[in-house]
Order: sequence, then C-alpha cells, then structure tokens
Amino acid sequence: MLPEIWRQWRKYHIGMTSHMLFNPFTPLLMQRALINSFGHMPWLAADVAEHNLQLGARPARRFGSPAADGAAVVFFHGGGFTTGSLTSHRPLCSHLAKVCGIPVYSIDYRLAPEHPYPAAADDCEAATLALLQQPGIAADKLILAGDSAGGNLALVTALRLHRHNIRPAALVLMSPWSDPVDTELPWRFDPILNPYWGMASARAYRGDSNGNSSDFAPINADLADLACLPPVLLQADDDEILLPQLERLAERLRAAGVNLTYQVYRDLWHAGQIVAAIHPPAAAALAECGRYVQEVLAASPLPEAA
Repeated sequence: MLPEIWRQWRKYHIGMTSHMLFNPFTPLLMQRALINSFGHMPWLAADVAEHNLQLGARPARRFGSPAADGAAVVFFHGGGFTTGSLTSHRPLCSHLAKVCGIPVYSIDYRLAPEHPYPAAADDCEAATLALLQQPGIAADKLILAGDSAGGNLALVTALRLHRHNIRPAALVLMSPWSDPVDTELPWRFDPILNPYWGMASARAYRGDSNGNSSDFAPINADLADLACLPPVLLQADDDEILLPQLERLAERLRAAGVNLTYQVYRDLWHAGQIVAAIHPPAAAALAECGRYVQEVLAASPLPEAA
C-alpha cells in the first residue's frame, strides 16, 4: 500500500507543478525557458561529446562521435510544436547516444506559432536529407526518433522520405503525438500533459491549414503509405492521456503490416524518457530503445512484433 500511496503522491505533485507551468495562460517565452532548463540539469550521460553543426540550413547538434559504419539516429524533440529545442533535450539525446552506441543528430526545427505547419515538417525533412548527403551516413542504417510532437515529425519525415525512395532502418517513437487535431482525450489526470495546453499548441501549429492532411496527423495516412514504413518501436505510458490515440496508432500500423514493437510502461509518464538519468522506468524504456536499435543495425532477426 505504501509504494502505491507514494506513487500517487508523486504523480499528483509532479502533475500540479507541470500543469501550472505549461498551460495556455503561461507566456510562451516562459514556457520555452522552463523546458530549456532541462538541458542545464546535471542529467547528461557521461563521456558523450557534443558537436554543433548545420543540417538543411537549420542548427543541429551531434551527440557522440561519428559511427564508422555509417549508422546514426536523427532525433526530433517534443514540446507541442511550440516549445523545446536542442537545449531542452540534451539529456535525452546524450543518453540515447549512449545506449544505442551510435551518434544522435538532434534537429532544431522552427516552432509555432511564429512558424506554423508545415515549417517544422519541412525543416525535419530537409535536415534529414542533408545528413544523408554527408560522407559516411547510410540511409539503410539511419534511425528516425522523436518524443511527443517529435514522434509526429519522425513519422511524417519517414513518409516524406518514401517519396525520395529512401527507407530508414527503423523508427523509435516515444509517446508520439500522431493526431494533434484529436480532441477526444480522456479527462484523467496526466502528470505531464495538460489537455488545454495540448489543444492550444495544436491550434498554433495547425495555423491556417485544415489539419486533415496526413502530413499534419500521420495517423490518418493511408494504409498503403503506412506500409512503406520500416520497423517501428512504439513506447507509451499506461496512464497518459494520449494512450487511446497511441493504441489507435498501433492498430493502424499493424493493419498496414508494419513490423511493430509496442511497449507500454507504468510510471514512465508522457515522453518521460527525457528524465532517464533520475527515473528508473524512463531509464528502462531508453535501454530498450538502445537494445532495439542495436538489433536492427546488427541485421539480427527483428524483434518480435508485439
């Protein structure tokens, strides 16, 4: 009983703090400063170097040294399309590079509302194509990854790459927000996501578009288009408000015949992998990301679809 009481107390304590800070009434500049503060916490993985560069005319940052075999992860950060940066996701990217054993390239895409859809998707596509032009980077050893809004962009980028006849090795999706126009969210207490904040962020990203495009909400892509996707690792928390949407995404991917590994954790929270340095469930989920990527790149039998 005591561990469960502690779990619920911690959940509500974190949630009340998060909801007070990230809501439509908190100035956006303050929200951005708050999420960027994550990058200054002492949570970075040890012995993972950082290197700033430009990819597709956008700032980017490489975590780890270039891989000798051309393997790499391209990472798109979360933050509701309105917040997040190279700085905010430094802890996640450094630990992801550590567990995967290959470099992680984090992309600084433009944010809404200053730059609504399709700016972020355009930036992620351009940066990925620019990385593939660099010597030593192999398309069949490229992993696309992202958390929350970044998971949306990873899916969209993979679908766009198909138009260039490019198929990455795999996708690693951490609570991907694959349907930003979905307003039928369960009204239960999520320690991270405030539904009002989510809907306001979705409106800011949608801008003047109608939001019906699969380029905006990739969960709505035709099954024939989804079938072009490489193997997918999809991670979720059992109590996040996006869980019904994530279940729908898993069903769509399975229906399209995608090799899907779907993992649901307890106490991970929405996109909680960012705190892997201090939260055991997040560390366990990120370790699974590393194991999955290593198996894919080693061309061993792919993980069983779950």
